[in-house]
Amino acid sequence: MMKIEQNKYIHKDMQNNMARQQKYGIISGCGVTADSPASMGVIIASGTYLFNGVKVITAGDTVTLDTADASYNRYDSIVLDNAGNLSAVKGTLSLNDDDPALTGVLPINDYNPDTYIPIARIFVGKGVSTITASDIKDLIINAGFFNFIETNEISGNLDTSSESITDADGSETNLNASLWILQNVGADNIYLNFGAVATTNNFYLKPDENITLNLDKTVLHYICDTSLTSTLSIISGTASNNIYNNFLSISVSIANTSTQIYDSTNNYKEWLIINDGTEDVFIKFGTVATVNDYKLKAGETLAIKYEINKLYAITTSSTATVRVFALRV
Repeated sequence: MMKIEQNKYIHKDMQNNMARQQKYGIISGCGVTADSPASMGVIIASGTYLFNGVKVITAGDTVTLDTADASYNRYDSIVLDNAGNLSAVKGTLSLNDDDPALTGVLPINDYNPDTYIPIARIFVGKGVSTITASDIKDLIINAGFFNFIETNEISGNLDTSSESITDADGSETNLNASLWILQNVGADNIYLNFGAVATTNNFYLKPDENITLNLDKTVLHYICDTSLTSTLSIISGTASNNIYNNFLSISVSIANTSTQIYDSTNNYKEWLIINDGTEDVFIKFGTVATVNDYKLKAGETLAIKYEINKLYAITTSSTATVRVFALRV
């Protein structure tokens, strides 16, 4: 599982808005399933969540979607408000019936992120009279910045340290580690790798950023750019559940031709993608990217659970740097 906290890179257009995830998110429950017998309704389980830092309980409910259009598809969102109430936000009609999880496109609908927490996306196909399990996509993000674990549960010993980072590879070893909490408390970028020498082609933390990883690796490597220094605060211990064994840690310069970020035989399941440049980047899972794909604006971040082995990106003109950290079993 993976969690990142950033103070400077705010995503304004997506439901996983980094600037608000400390105060908004699901603590437990709130799963969405198809009605039984099948209808245009979906069932939302009871649960607990944070809304603007306040813990709210919902009793759950059945929400019925508007009738499907005869000629066009749409995506609706199931949302929670600040009082435990559930509702559906109707999406914009479209001829496109591609799964957004495959194209990198998020739901096409309008909602106020300060009013609602989206918890599921529902594909409403043209002419359908029922919603099935395959139409429902989970959008739940647990409380905390990109927190894909409910709590940072640790069993056994906990090690803490503060390391001075230079432009020479350094390392920290914890033979019992499967949970790493890393914070850049210095003035310059810190590049991170596990089990091998760190380079400036790896994923990096900017000053004041931190990342939490349920990753079964015992040696962390780190480095700064040439002639620069920083400080890394480290907490490591043994996680009690949801442990990943493999990772991807890269920084890639994206050009105005489709650029391969990752393309291999191994699928990764959890992706953290950060546009660190000044140019918008268009991303695509599964095949080459075009400027018609999902736009990740300059400074924005996307966290997504999607098991796949290919990720590409492209810009419209100048280059942009994209940071990627991904996890798999």
